[in-house]
Amino acid sequence: MKLITVEEHFESAAVTAAMRQAVGNAALPTVSPALRQYMRDNLPSPAIMQDTQHERLAFMA
Repeated sequence: MKLITVEEHFESAAVTAAMRQAVGNAALPTVSPALRQYMRDNLPSPAIMQDTQHERLAFMA
């Protein structure tokens, strides 16, 4: 059986919006261009991270 934890695999749109309102873009980490490209190419989009049913579970499987 495969187990998936949710604390590092889920993004709440409401929490993300509140964080941006509180601290602005300062909450975004400074990363190298290579890492930023890797993140764009390999990590799920915000829409997938906020999905609690189909897309996010499929990405983690």
